[in-house]
Amino acid sequence: MAARQAGFFVKHTEKIILAVAAAFALLLVAIAWLGVFGSPASTRINGVVVTPENVQDIVNAEADRLRSKLDETEPGVPEVQIPNYAEDFSSRIAAPILAGDPRLVSGGLDRAGLTAATFVLQQNSFPAYFLPTPPVPTDVTLKAGTAVLADPASEGDAAARERLVELRNRLDIREPGDFQFVSVMGRFPLQSWSERLEGQDPEGSRQPIPENVWRPRLGLAAVYLLRQRQDARTGAWGEPERVEVLPGQPGFLPGEPTGIEDLPQAQAAVAFLQAQQSDVAQVPFPATAHQPWTPPSGRDRVFTPEERERLAELEEDIEQLKSSIAREQGRDEPTSQPERRRPQRPERNRGGGGFGGGFAGGGFDGGFGGGPDFGGGPPRGVDRGGPSAGSDPDQRRIQRFQDELAEKQAELNDLLGVDEDLSVPGGGFPGSGGFPGGGGFDGGFGGGFDGGGFPGNMDGFAGSRGGAGTGLGTAEAAGPEEVVIWAHDLTAQPGETYRYKLLAAPINPLFRYSRVADEQREENRDRLAIAPSAEEVEGLEWTPPVTLNPLADFFFLSGNAEQDRANIEVWKVYDGLWQVATFEENPGNGIGGTETLDVRGRRQRVDLSTGALLLDIDVLQAIDRNPDTRMVYENPDGTIRSRMRQDDQESERRRLLQDRLQTQQEQLGLAG
Repeated sequence: MAARQAGFFVKHTEKIILAVAAAFALLLVAIAWLGVFGSPASTRINGVVVTPENVQDIVNAEADRLRSKLDETEPGVPEVQIPNYAEDFSSRIAAPILAGDPRLVSGGLDRAGLTAATFVLQQNSFPAYFLPTPPVPTDVTLKAGTAVLADPASEGDAAARERLVELRNRLDIREPGDFQFVSVMGRFPLQSWSERLEGQDPEGSRQPIPENVWRPRLGLAAVYLLRQRQDARTGAWGEPERVEVLPGQPGFLPGEPTGIEDLPQAQAAVAFLQAQQSDVAQVPFPATAHQPWTPPSGRDRVFTPEERERLAELEEDIEQLKSSIAREQGRDEPTSQPERRRPQRPERNRGGGGFGGGFAGGGFDGGFGGGPDFGGGPPRGVDRGGPSAGSDPDQRRIQRFQDELAEKQAELNDLLGVDEDLSVPGGGFPGSGGFPGGGGFDGGFGGGFDGGGFPGNMDGFAGSRGGAGTGLGTAEAAGPEEVVIWAHDLTAQPGETYRYKLLAAPINPLFRYSRVADEQREENRDRLAIAPSAEEVEGLEWTPPVTLNPLADFFFLSGNAEQDRANIEVWKVYDGLWQVATFEENPGNGIGGTETLDVRGRRQRVDLSTGALLLDIDVLQAIDRNPDTRMVYENPDGTIRSRMRQDDQESERRRLLQDRLQTQQEQLGLAG
């Protein structure tokens, strides 16, 4: 064929072949390096492309989906009860038939054989369980003292600032923040509570609660105080009253509405309580200035600046170790933590629960359970699922963290003067939800002055910066048979005498549990906390009476009846320290006033007013003594009293205060 007659493809065959080869090579490069047509190692599952890069995320998401299915309390497919056809036929065939009476004939087999009612799905019949009441605490002791509430502006955490402001307003605490308290400590017999849960119904009508139901809920929902006030005139004790809980105090009081509406909120509430067991069992002391608070069993002493710094370091290290253990065990940190500062640590509270309003909206502050909004799920960081099994290296890391935590806790207890282990199981008691052997709903998932008191302290002074530095949680409880608990009364009034009962309310194992009889399910629907029986509370002994000495006092040193003049020595606690000054007063004047004094190394104006009013000065002639000057005054409560000059000058109370002032000055040098 002539060249001019050749077609295009004939003329350019070699070029076309080379171009196709080059394009094919580029295609191979694109597939191998650029992923133009997807990864050669990818696949498609249920419409989703799975590659080596995203396979782990997809597996985790599917695992989470399957775990959530395990959290559901009701089965996906209802249980079907198969009727016993043989018995039904036998009973119908054996039914008497009288000829000519269609009403009786129809009582046997009807024309359709079995009646339609035979095939109606019947509701499941669940048993009723025996729910015992918990035991009362034992080995109860107390201490009374004075502390200085921290300045809210000094707190870096917004929630901590709000709690301090609320506490100041609620207790009407004036600057610089002096207040009095009573702390009561005891032991909750955990082993006894477990034995009661395993016990038989005395009446024999109800079954024991299965262990896989009650053990996941083995924990406390609240620790609280009952108190009585003694009438100063008659000596009679008043009616028992429940002590007001503190702002931010986690827990749910028995007998109070929880505000929980649905199952996710109920799951969140129980998970929250289990994660907050250390603060539920051992109510955190409010953030205060200067010296650390110590529990009633601790030794009263004054802490140096170096010791206060070490306390803050230990408390922060303990919190970090708890978080590390929680993460290794398969869940994140229970709740958000406030910002921490050194050398003085903010209060130990992590946000409220029921009582404090810190757990997603509230509880006890709103009338004890005033409608918390749990957000339809567990609190942030709380994983409702059980822990991952973990490899041996994981278990070794957990054990290493636990060993280090035990060492830190022992050092902290020694520094605080505590001779016993006060720790509470972190994240719940052994076997509680989220830990090995645990589960979940329906068993389906898992004093010195202002600082601890002087020896022989007549006022029991104690203060705190950051709440109890003990009981922050380790792998072991205070013992397998008991848990150390405590609570505080900040509403006790100076000059009054009180006595207390310390009570604990465990988590109700049947709270929102569906596999029980209808009546019992409704009875426990909103009953998250179980109180001890009225009989056991009545039989529990009161603590020894404790009288809170006034934060201010005065003494009549000299006077002139003709000139209507009296020299009065005024003592008052200011910023945790006793201050003293002498005022010249006339009838009609208030006793005390403002004076410039040296307080903690700084000159400042100090309010030494007492609220008492001087009424009169006269001279009395006694039979057994020389004439003496008398001062008549009115107390802040309106009562009229009088004092003799000689009695006040020789007052034992005045000598004690003078000794206190001397010791206070010596210890100020130690405290720094």
